[in-house]
Amino acid sequence: QNDARNKNISATNSDARYAATEHKLEVGDTVLVKQKEVNKYSTPFNPEPLEIVEVKGTMITGRRDDPGQVTRNASHFKKIITEEPRRGERLKRTPKNFEDYTA
Repeated sequence: QNDARNKNISATNSDARYAATEHKLEVGDTVLVKQKEVNKYSTPFNPEPLEIVEVKGTMITGRRDDPGQVTRNASHFKKIITEEPRRGERLKRTPKNFEDYTA
């Protein structure tokens, strides 16, 4: 009883100290996965996107169109936004100096 309470307090304090947060990755998200640094010109993330097929705690499995899966910790993935940004419709008015113009 005391042991469980103390473990819970210790876990809470540790999470607060290291600013731990839950990952926001879900099945169906499009992500990039970290890759090893081959040289100083290589990018930190592999440019080919993956789709998440399984989430089990912090263990995430992603799959590409070509055969092969990648299973890594959530810290190795970066979510990318694939939707086009929406823009609102603007009200288009003729300029004041053209109001009395006749064609």
